[in-house]
Amino acid sequence: MKIGRELRKQNNLNLFEVSILVNLRKNRGRLVTVDLISKDPDDQLVIHRYIDGLVEKGFVERIGEEKYRLSTYGAELEILQA
Repeated sequence: MKIGRELRKQNNLNLFEVSILVNLRKNRGRLVTVDLISKDPDDQLVIHRYIDGLVEKGFVERIGEEKYRLSTYGAELEILQA
C-alpha cells in the first residue's frame, strides 16, 4: 500500500485512479479495455468514471473508443517503476 500512498501524494490522485494506473502498469503497454481491468459491472462503472480524468491529466492514453494504456508520462512515474 506504500506505493499507492506515495503516488497519491505526489500526483494528487485518489485511490481509484491509483488502482487503475497500477493495473494498466501490469499490462506493460498493451491496450486494455475496462472489462479486462475488472469483470464486475459495478467496478467497471467506477473505472469509467475515473479513467477519463486520468486521460485528461495525461497519465493514460485512449486509443479508439474504449481501449486504454499507460501514457509515456504515466509510465515514467517513479513510483510505478518498481
